[in-house]
Amino acid sequence: MRLALLPATLFAACVVTGAVADPVRLTCPPGDNALVAQLCAALDEVLGQHDARPEDMPWTQLVLDAESPRPDILRARLTVESASGRHQGEEIVLSVTDRPSIPDERVRALARALLETALSQAARN
Repeated sequence: MRLALLPATLFAACVVTGAVADPVRLTCPPGDNALVAQLCAALDEVLGQHDARPEDMPWTQLVLDAESPRPDILRARLTVESASGRHQGEEIVLSVTDRPSIPDERVRALARALLETALSQAARN
């Protein structure tokens, strides 16, 4: 699969305790940055793998803000939008110094960390 062909906006459906929840919309930054597109795809994958949304948090949109000025640096923040408002997660910076680019498994780990951070921020507010 070519990452450059991934659309700027991906959609995912989450399953909550056996029932189908309202679709969750994941909005990713436009552009042709391969590492940002890879992170967006990893977030979509994480959302589809497990119960990512607590039952008592009816959010419907996640907004990814990310940039990768070089193949060895990725900065990202995930914002949760719900009926109770907009809750911005903390920015997480991922970088490597021992290789020219960030490995796939670290991008997937970043996706999980972004989702956990954003959801915990939103739950506290």
